[in-house]
Amino acid sequence: MIRRIAPFILLFIVIPAMSYAILEGTAHDFEFGNIEPDPLGCGSACHSYLDPESGATLENVKTAWFETLQDAGLVGSVAAMCGSCHLSGSSYGAVMEGAASDLFAYGENSHGSRMSLGDMPPGTEPMGSGLPYVGTESGVFQCSTCHNPHDDSNRPFLRDQMDSLCARCHTQRNFVGGIEKSGTLADSGAWGMKTAGGAANPGSHPVGEDIVENRPGGPVVTIGALFRTPFSPDAKAWSLGPHLSNGVDGGVTCATCHAVHGKQPDEHDTSFSGVSEEPKPAFLSVEQSVGDISGYSHSLANGAGDSNPLCEACHGVENNPIISPGGAAWSDSDYNVNPGGPGTFSHPVDSYPSSLDASVATFPGGWPAGSASLSGANVSPVPICESCHAPHPAAAISAGRADVSAGGGPYILRAPLSMTSAGELLCNGCHGNSIKNHHPTGKQYNSTGVVYLQNVTGGSSDLL
Repeated sequence: MIRRIAPFILLFIVIPAMSYAILEGTAHDFEFGNIEPDPLGCGSACHSYLDPESGATLENVKTAWFETLQDAGLVGSVAAMCGSCHLSGSSYGAVMEGAASDLFAYGENSHGSRMSLGDMPPGTEPMGSGLPYVGTESGVFQCSTCHNPHDDSNRPFLRDQMDSLCARCHTQRNFVGGIEKSGTLADSGAWGMKTAGGAANPGSHPVGEDIVENRPGGPVVTIGALFRTPFSPDAKAWSLGPHLSNGVDGGVTCATCHAVHGKQPDEHDTSFSGVSEEPKPAFLSVEQSVGDISGYSHSLANGAGDSNPLCEACHGVENNPIISPGGAAWSDSDYNVNPGGPGTFSHPVDSYPSSLDASVATFPGGWPAGSASLSGANVSPVPICESCHAPHPAAAISAGRADVSAGGGPYILRAPLSMTSAGELLCNGCHGNSIKNHHPTGKQYNSTGVVYLQNVTGGSSDLL
């Protein structure tokens, strides 16, 4: 009895009263049994351990806890305290069943699973994030790295704004006004499409309050209800993503394409009744098939052998051409093949055909090809969205990944379009100059004095 009471007293010494004010009315507001029923006095139980933030050792925390910590090998010791309520069958899971999140926060593909810092994806720098509990135990991070259970100012108990938190660890993905904002400088705002879009894209899928559907001059984009999970109006409830920056509206954020703990409507949130789905590989909001590339230890959810339903969930919706390049009628309601201007032709993608056989034998290493069953006329292998595009090329290039080329990034392409760039040209990756009746490229000519002909050098050694 004394062993259990002493830590309880200590906690009230080290945790300021202000913490309780921040928690008032939230899902963690049960220190005095404010959430009923509370047959185990769960509020007192949660506050009867040596809070790790006070500097106590993890071993002392385990000793002071009422029950044996249950982590099932899924999480670290600090996170195991969260599991005492959020894992069914654990210490308090029976009476806190509404909080249990076995297949979601602790799911196989969830960001909450035991994640090693020894083999991280490119552009991931948690040691510079300013977040706690990074690598303090066996090289993993904890639930409490991203969540502060004592402060719900950034719902749901996040240590930063939702739009900034991911950029704390994941660099070269968040650009505000064209300037990278990551690590301790992570911030949210406008991407800055006029200065950092299209050809000037620094190398990542845009995120920001100005990234909205069908903006003037932008691609054909429809952001459907799938990506518009509302923020629950009830402080005790929360529905897992995907979200726009304001839940149902606002701009695209990391949490729009990535549902890090899957999709799970809160049973107490009457404003939302979406489907529940366990987290997918790469935490994607829409599952894509997984492929591997040479020399890289992580599998990529790039649609290899299938297609890119995540990209096509927004891009090119109801914008398909109605004729093929050869002039025949064409339609395919299962795929969105044209993210460009309405009524225009598209580079062959998915089942969209070509008017001639370009003699493409294979794609460059690591560039994913779609399912052979999709192949349209004169097209094999099958291009999909991510055959040419990569969602975060700047991070991949910095890691030396084999599926991207130096100079890639603009238009989130895997390789450059301009011959002024250092890398191999995007089109040359698949196409040579051997196409019959095709105008030659790479030829020298003199563009001196003819501005509209100037391409690379703007002189006697200019190149087609």
